[in-house]
Amino acid sequence: MLRGRWVGPIDKQRSEVFWVFRGDAHAFFQPFLSGVFLETALATPYWVFEHVWAAFARGGTALPRKGMGAIAQQLAETLPPGTIRLNQRVQQIDEGNVLLESGETLSGDVLVIATDDETASRLRGEGVSGREARVSTTIYFDAPAPPQHGAWLMLNGAGNGLVNTVCVLSEAAPSYAPNGRALISTTVTDHTERYDNLPDVVREFLRSWFGRQVDEWRHLRTDRIRRALPPVDLLPSSEGGTPSRVADGLYLCGDYRESGTLDGALVSGRKAAETVLVDHAIV
Repeated sequence: MLRGRWVGPIDKQRSEVFWVFRGDAHAFFQPFLSGVFLETALATPYWVFEHVWAAFARGGTALPRKGMGAIAQQLAETLPPGTIRLNQRVQQIDEGNVLLESGETLSGDVLVIATDDETASRLRGEGVSGREARVSTTIYFDAPAPPQHGAWLMLNGAGNGLVNTVCVLSEAAPSYAPNGRALISTTVTDHTERYDNLPDVVREFLRSWFGRQVDEWRHLRTDRIRRALPPVDLLPSSEGGTPSRVADGLYLCGDYRESGTLDGALVSGRKAAETVLVDHAIV
């Protein structure tokens, strides 16, 4: 099913990997991995694929009953009240000082920049790199009934049209829709900006999958996240990530420091915290 070969020297710090899927494997892996990595060229480093595929193999996949925000909420609940301040935009940083747009200045012995790569570069005065981040476009529909029962991820193995994947989210997490309704998530390829009527185009395509029932679907919203994942060429060349400490008292963490995934973001945050604890002899 899977073929791969090393290109260049057998040095995982520098080597690149060329990987090709054939036949039925291509019909599965192409749309599936395009949805995971948000890029159709499958230019993501091979070690990231190995890491992600191993994670899928080790355990099941799930959706939080209260949405993805429940993950951050769970982490926040372990902290003392007042630790987190929301809606406080940072204008710039200067050594250990953080200047907010409100004019307030915060100071500390340690500064951890836990943002996307572009914001981290701007705050450090490095300017914007110009690298193209990976875009995610998802269209949500409300339907009177699920077009497919069960928590399935439906893939466009034929590779035709804009649609990449379809999932009835309420089949995986019933709390996502009222009783008697279904919440349908449709992801599309990244070349969608030229469509002013994208939901109608998607609905027309899905009519070939599910028939006339799609005419009863109500478009809820379209989420286009322009920096959903970091640029592919910004990811580490091998597993192990990038050191968190970039200067005395200054640390970076984020998905772009590891595998460019949600798991990578959590790993990077943990590594940054552990480095701070060791550097300041807290443990």
